[in-house]
Amino acid sequence: MVTIRIHGTEILNPNRLESLGELIGELRENGCDAQITYRPPTGLGVPLHEAIALVISGGAAGEVTKATISTIVSRVENGALDWLKKRFRKSADEGKFERKKRVTIIYGPDGKALKRIKADSADDIEVTDEDG
Repeated sequence: MVTIRIHGTEILNPNRLESLGELIGELRENGCDAQITYRPPTGLGVPLHEAIALVISGGAAGEVTKATISTIVSRVENGALDWLKKRFRKSADEGKFERKKRVTIIYGPDGKALKRIKADSADDIEVTDEDG
């Protein structure tokens, strides 16, 4: 199970919720079930980037091997990349300009960051390994 965490100053309006539903669809197409958790904004201001955390749970038994985590991280990464690219292309097709940088961080069951995905456009996406 992957939990999509939205927090900070993000507001879940209908368009944003639809986009997150598409992310869940991409994750499911890549073999991972997903859910959204949301903490309403606590401060004022407009963020300069959009941040999403994808948190991989440890499973019912709590025993997930390193190889299993690696496979799941790969699937989550692929789903997130597909979603980001489609999202940028959809905006371009609709004549909308995406101003915000997208930052997606994938966390393992231990809460440590494993991957960071930074996206400025469908053709400008950088994936880096975190120290974990």
